[in-house]
Amino acid sequence: MNGSSKTPARGFERPMTVSQGLTQSVNTATVAQAALLDLCDIRDTATSMGVHRAVDGEPLEVTSPSFVLGGQEVSPLTMAAAYATFASGGQYCEPTALTEVTDGRGNSYEVPGENCSRAISEDVAAAVTLPLQNLVNGSPGSISPIGVPAAAKTGTTDQSEQTWTVGYTTGISTASWVGNWNSYTSLNNQEINGVTRSYVDGSALAGAQWTQYMKAVAGLYAADAFPAVPAELR
Repeated sequence: MNGSSKTPARGFERPMTVSQGLTQSVNTATVAQAALLDLCDIRDTATSMGVHRAVDGEPLEVTSPSFVLGGQEVSPLTMAAAYATFASGGQYCEPTALTEVTDGRGNSYEVPGENCSRAISEDVAAAVTLPLQNLVNGSPGSISPIGVPAAAKTGTTDQSEQTWTVGYTTGISTASWVGNWNSYTSLNNQEINGVTRSYVDGSALAGAQWTQYMKAVAGLYAADAFPAVPAELR
């Protein structure tokens, strides 16, 4: 999932924190921070949050450094589960397709239980949530507040072939994707639902889907305030 870069004309060619870069989708801020870290450590953290390549199930490939911006294919389910780690305070749980099974005679059958593990600290989860909450509250594109505390991140590939908005409350995590699963066809200048847009980014269609869906269902789940961020991580 790539964050769409902004042009210097909008005032983004200036010093900024990593948190500000995430909110405003300034890729250079993310890359500058990644350059100070170990790419294998970044991959390992992503792996602990369930992130893996969709094509073969393997961990992200560090020999392609663009993975820090989302340069490798992942599935929407993978992204929703990974972002749920932030929502849960750093605890990753593998996605579970079944919660219960009962046959026509009323017999119940055992289903796999939860498989959860600590992926990141509560403080780190809160620190990541803050800029993503600021994104939702800032209402970029078709994204808008959903009535309860929420956080989200947009993503757009270079030619708008794949666009994303992935976000969460404390009770639900949702990945919204609009793109082409089997081709690299741009969404720009394509008629979609009767409308043609010259430029489609993650906040446009995917963001609208995410916002509408979350407004409809977020109230069915826990929707508490996100934890405060320690001053040293802001």
